[in-house]
Parts: sequence; structure tokens; C-alpha cells
Amino acid sequence: MTIFDIVGDVLVKKNGHLDEDPEFHRAFSAFMLVRYLSMRPSLIEHAEILNSLQGVLSPSQVYRLAFSMVPKQSSPYIKYISKKKSDKKKKPQSED
Repeated sequence: MTIFDIVGDVLVKKNGHLDEDPEFHRAFSAFMLVRYLSMRPSLIEHAEILNSLQGVLSPSQVYRLAFSMVPKQSSPYIKYISKKKSDKKKKPQSED
């Protein structure tokens, strides 16, 4: 089980029983779940609520809350926002 399985379950599959799996606690990260949810504009409000509660609730409770709160999506794909790459153009070297 990976964090992507958990995100897919929260967004698309809607099974809601992954927290019963023994590998759940090893794979689950509330921070990463909130991070992925916040990258979809329609889910930012849900991500803010989960972010404010992740220090108070247990991992299973965060998963259950996300599962019940986030509406079912048509696709689990979330465009991951990453740092823009800088142009690494070669500077002309002066001949000495």
C-alpha cells in the first residue's frame, strides 16, 4: 500500500476500509494527503480543514474524515505542482 492508494481511495474508489489494513499506518501521511488535495482547486477548502485537524486527530480519524468529507472525483489524477526549472544556458566563456 502506498500514499497513492490512499489518495485514490479518498478521491475515486470510495471504499473507506484502508485503515483496517496493517500497512496503512506505514503508508499513511496526513501531510501528504492534505498536500495532494490542496493541489486540486476544488478541494482546497477540504484540505484546509484537514490541515487544521491533522495534529489533533489520529491517522485513522484523518483518513475517515477525508473519506467522508471529500466528494467523489472523476479521476484520481492531480497535477503535482513542482518548482520551475531554471534555464541553464551556457554562458559564453571568454578566452584569456
